[in-house]
Amino acid sequence: VFSYLFLGGMFLHFRLWTADHGVVESASGLRNGAAHPTPNNAKSTANDSHEPIHLVYASDDSSLPGVETSIRSVMCHASEPVNFHYVGDTPLKSLPVVQYYNLTQVSEKYDLQQFTNPHERSEENVKGLNTNLANYARFAIDQLLPTESKAMWVDVDTVVRCDVVPLFRDTLSKSDKIIAAVPSSRIGPKGFKKSLHKKLKMRKGFNAGVYLVDLDRWRSQNITSEILMWAQRNKREFLYKLGSQGPMTLAFHDNFESLDPKWNSKVSHVDDPEKRDDAENACLLHWSGPNKPWHEGGIHKDLW
Repeated sequence: VFSYLFLGGMFLHFRLWTADHGVVESASGLRNGAAHPTPNNAKSTANDSHEPIHLVYASDDSSLPGVETSIRSVMCHASEPVNFHYVGDTPLKSLPVVQYYNLTQVSEKYDLQQFTNPHERSEENVKGLNTNLANYARFAIDQLLPTESKAMWVDVDTVVRCDVVPLFRDTLSKSDKIIAAVPSSRIGPKGFKKSLHKKLKMRKGFNAGVYLVDLDRWRSQNITSEILMWAQRNKREFLYKLGSQGPMTLAFHDNFESLDPKWNSKVSHVDDPEKRDDAENACLLHWSGPNKPWHEGGIHKDLW
């Protein structure tokens, strides 16, 4: 344990040293913080054992406790250094090694407003979620990380309990898929216009709260434009009631690599006798829904 902490401290010192000595550049004036000291002309391959690990988070200040907890949980289990990227209102002062991107500037530069959903959800406890710009920062990852080949999006209401490094390295390395996510347990994705289900023959969905993305394939196939097309169409006519999940599902359908369900397990499964073992052995617990553990009255604070 002492050796691990010592090596971790040395790496943290090196990351801060490189930032102070100009090794890390600030791209497009949007980001601030430490980054992986990779040469500008370097480009990693999908199954390269030295491929840098990139995890991306986004939120407004109301979810800062969740962001910090999730990042620390990844750090606690990671067998190699991980590069963290956070799009938000303010930098994470307690985690200076996290690469920070100002949410307002990212939103303006990449026009995140065009992805938002004007159809308000009926549930009182999730109102405003469809217009929260942080929810749509995921659609700018390919531009925020222009020289990287792969990234992992992680919702802020999560706790990671396993090493993400093997998952990151192995996923999407043996397939031609663009994203990898945990399949939905229900038949057909939820939150869509019923006639759309039949027309598009959607049988399998996925949860967009945690996924890995091959950024090279995303760029070459112009996925952002396809997602924008669906988002714009949804503004003209009701297609889906959710936020970022809707256009991603329409863009990919069931064309994704399946992750082991242990990498996105709802924390509420702890209360289900049939699913309790799966939740207790999960590599990633997800507090999907309104009752976040940092809120008063939040659920399963003991696991957070």
